[in-house]
Formats: sequence, structure tokens, C-alpha cells
Amino acid sequence: MLTSELFDMRRGQLHSARLRVLTVAVLILCLSLLGGALAAPVTGRVFLDVNGNGAYDVGETGVADCFVADEQILVRTDAEGRYKLEAPAGPAVVFVVNRPGTWPEGSWWAYLPDGAAGGTLDFALRREDQPSDFFFVQGTDIHLREGATDLFDAYVHHVNALEVPVAFVVHTGDLVIDTNRVNVDRAEVLFDLYDSHVAALRPPLRNLPGNHEHVGVFNDAVAETDPSFGKGAYRQRYGPMTYVFRYGPCHFIALDGTILKGRSPTYGLTEQSASWAEAYLATVGVDEPIVLMVHEPLENRPTEQRLAKALENKKLLATLCGHGHGRVIRPWSGVPQIMGGAVSYAWHGLLPFPPDPFGYVLYHVTGEDVEWVFLDYQEERSFDVAEPGYGTVTSGRQVFEGVVSDLKGEITVVEVLVAGKAAHAALTRRGALAQAFKAEIDLSDLEDGFYEVVYRAHAGDRSWQEVRPMLVVNGKPATFQAQGPARLRFRIAGVAGPGNRVLLNGQELMIIPADAVQGKELSVDVPQERLQCLNAVTFRAAPRDQGYDRLTVSHVWLDYDGFQLRDLRFPPSQLMSLRTRSEGQAPEQTFYIDLAYQGGVSK
Repeated sequence: MLTSELFDMRRGQLHSARLRVLTVAVLILCLSLLGGALAAPVTGRVFLDVNGNGAYDVGETGVADCFVADEQILVRTDAEGRYKLEAPAGPAVVFVVNRPGTWPEGSWWAYLPDGAAGGTLDFALRREDQPSDFFFVQGTDIHLREGATDLFDAYVHHVNALEVPVAFVVHTGDLVIDTNRVNVDRAEVLFDLYDSHVAALRPPLRNLPGNHEHVGVFNDAVAETDPSFGKGAYRQRYGPMTYVFRYGPCHFIALDGTILKGRSPTYGLTEQSASWAEAYLATVGVDEPIVLMVHEPLENRPTEQRLAKALENKKLLATLCGHGHGRVIRPWSGVPQIMGGAVSYAWHGLLPFPPDPFGYVLYHVTGEDVEWVFLDYQEERSFDVAEPGYGTVTSGRQVFEGVVSDLKGEITVVEVLVAGKAAHAALTRRGALAQAFKAEIDLSDLEDGFYEVVYRAHAGDRSWQEVRPMLVVNGKPATFQAQGPARLRFRIAGVAGPGNRVLLNGQELMIIPADAVQGKELSVDVPQERLQCLNAVTFRAAPRDQGYDRLTVSHVWLDYDGFQLRDLRFPPSQLMSLRTRSEGQAPEQTFYIDLAYQGGVSK
């Protein structure tokens, strides 16, 4: 029975929780049952490094009951801190799971070109005060490349300058852009770039792999037998794909969210990662806090269902993820799964406009709970506005609500200003990280158009502010005389036939050609007399036998008077789907383009 369970675990197939962890004594028994079929063991000790030299010296104490693992099996150290681990043939990463109240002194993992060759690996730990109340940082989707290092350095500086003690930083994947399509040498250049700039982080750093760390999977010039192919280079440089570290009472479990079969990566918790996590979770007490970390969000796939089952009756605080370059919070296994924005928001992918706290997340763990605040590393204080949202069309009385980062509890006043109107917000302290604010302003007398909203926070003689555009539509067109004609440009997809229409200010402007090429720019001239101050450009889908064309629209621009103007609520490259607003109505999407507000010039 012991032999078969060991065999299955090594292939990531263990579903039973009867035997998850092998002590050294049990492992030796397994070896005898196998009749010497397994190769040489990896042996060593885990010890408290008193003098900080990273090497075991006579008199230094071994750490008993400490886990050492290789992503497939985990063993416990004996009373003297010694362990014996049978790694399979092929590349392996052996690592230590530090005990509470300790932290690795030097490297906490080692890469073995062939685990079956065995060897001796010692792991040094140091004593460290680790309170149950602490702070840590999550950065994700960094996508570092040449030309983006100054902004990344600004992120590092911002983390280093935080007004609370940061215990550690975790980077939840997509560290660089992009190793998937390049050769090994180019991948190493990108990893070197990341390492050289992340070295300035003062708190300890733990990395996770993302889907962009799989070297050469889309490059046939990189052989699948190359040790660096796929996940190989990551393991050699950054260690295991699945692992655990402890801080205080908490277990931080890093998971591998990218399944790689040959040259075909897909999203989902890997079988091996799920099995290892199941085995580890079987050792975790019901009152010990757990934080999961993964690049791709956890869903409800079979491996993730198994993980959720293993977490039943456990104290899961949160799951941290990335991948979507969004600030999305939704439940998984009964607790928040937090997508941490993107450190790379300023240089890669969709640039959010107007800016928002999008760069990284600061967490505060109390032992019983976790709170968080999103931060923008280009701002000293981050205003996170919930209402009105980016896509909102406002009118009449409007609520202005959100939070502003305030790690020392200094902010005493938040005011909201728009079009000469001002309101002092009611403040509510939100945990240890932020002030929540709420104000209301009557906008009903404003003409239609975009206005600048100023959020201003005060602490004594210091103040910080955020400025962002807001769309107001009260049905009160502004008096306006266009200076000349304009040209509307856009890209569209999903055209299945004739009849899809573009309207300007409620009147038809053009019929989209039935043979419109997906993603190719279309354009139409707009006569001067058709233009208003605020122009509503509406795309309306044509009816078909099975419903309507499923159109998406992007890159909507109005070229006017030397300016390229757009709807300031959305990034221009964002694909916008047409939606039905009421029953019986054709799906449509309206873009509002203000000819008098050009992104920085207030009405």
C-alpha cells in the first residue's frame, strides 16, 4: 500500500488523503519495499544558521519537523533536522518550507539536472520575528522589457518607500515579455533584465510563473529536449513552480496555473500542482491561515475542484492571481480571489484611462482576516473611485464614492470638485490602509459633455489630488458651432451581412458594408452641420434569422480641427460588444465624443 501510494503521488495522481506526508522513517520503509528500484536519495539537513554564513557549522541546531520537497513528494526532517528525499529521474527542484518564526538564510531551493543522481543539500534558516499582524505586497503581470525599466524602477521605489513595514513581496507571474516566442539566449536576456532591476527591492521576493515564462513553446528552433524549453528555464533560475513558504501562522501556497503539453500551453491548475497542494494541505491545521497564489485565476476545472475539496474546513483567507490585467475581485472557494491589476499597465496591454490605482496591491493580514488596497506607483496617494465608474453616463444628483490610500491615518478631509461645484465627503476609516469617502453633487444644471472631476485629500498642510474626466448627459446640448467637417474612423468585427448601422446624434450616418473586413479600419466623412459639442456615435446591429449580428467595435476616433478625439471613458483599443438595452431593441453601443474637451482642458 505504501509503495503504490508513493508511486501515484510521484506522477501527480494521488487523490487519497490517507498518506500525504512521508517522514524519513516511512520513506526508508518505502525504499525497502521497492527493493532498491529507486535511485540515489537527496539528503541533507535544515538548520538554524547562527553566524549567517549559509553553511552548517558544528554546534548549530537542526530544525526538526520541517518540510523538504521536490514538487512531487514532501518529507519531514527528523529530530536533528536531517532529511532523505527520493527524487525522480530528470530535472528536479528541491526546496525547504521554512518553519514559522524562521526565514531562509540564502537560497531556499536548489536545481538538480537529474534528481535521481542524488546529492547533499543543506538549507539554512534564521530566526525572525513574525507577528500575526503584518503587511505584504503583490505585484503581477510585470512584462518587463527594454524601454520599460524606468517605470518598473518607479514601482520598486514606491514599494520600498511604503509607510508600513513590508514583510515580503510576491510577483504572481508574467515577469517578462515574452519568452514563449524567442530562443533560449533571448529568454536569458529578458530574465537577466528582470533580475537586475528587481534586485533593488528591499523586502524579500518570491516569484511565481506566468504563461509568458515558457521558453520557446512557440519557437520551433527551440527543441523540446532542450533543458530550458518550456518550464525548464524558469525552474533553473527561479525554482519550483509549486511551493509553500510560511510567515507567522500563515501558509502561502504558490500554484502552477499553466498546463503545458509539448508546445501547447493551456490555462488551468496542473495535475502535479494540485496533487502536491492536496498533500501539503493535509498537514495544515484547521485554524492555520492560508493564502493561495497563482497566475491564472482559479475556476471550476477538475483539478481546481480537487483543490477546493482539500480546502474544506480550512482557514483560507484569499487567493491572489493575475493574468487578466484587471482589478477583479470575485469569490473562489468561499473567499475573495483578487486579481491584482498589472505593474505593466503603463507600458503593456490596455492602458487604463483615466489612470486609477492599477499598479500593485498592498495587503494587511491580521491572522484572522486580510484587507487590501490597490496602489498606483506613479502617485504618492492613490484614489480608487467606485462611483461614478469609468463607463458611467451621469446626470442629475451624482454620488462620488471611493477610497484613498492612507497608511498612517493622516487624512482628515476629502473634497470633490466639478464645474465650480464642491462638496466635502463623509469619511470612514477602512482598516489600516485607506479612508473611504462619499459625497453628493447636483449636476442637473450642467450642459451635456465631459467635465473634469477633482478628488482632493488633505492632511494638515499637505494635500494630494486625482483628476479624471466624467461624462454628463442631462439632455442639455451646449451652444456650439463646429469649425469644419470631421471624419469618423473605427474598426469593427462580427459583420455577417448588410444592415448594420452607424448613427450620429440619433440620425443615420452610414450603413456598414456587408463585406467589411474584420478588424480593418472603416471611415466616413461627417458634415460640419451634423456636429454638436457632444456627439453620440451609436453602432446598431442588424437583425438576422437567428437574432442579430454579434458586432464588436474598437478604435473609434473623430478627426476634427487637427485633433484625434475619442470617448474618454474607454481605452481606444478595448473591444466593445453591442448590447441590448431593453427587450425588443437591437443591440447597440454608443460612444460619446466631446469636441470642446480635449483631455485636459476643462469646460
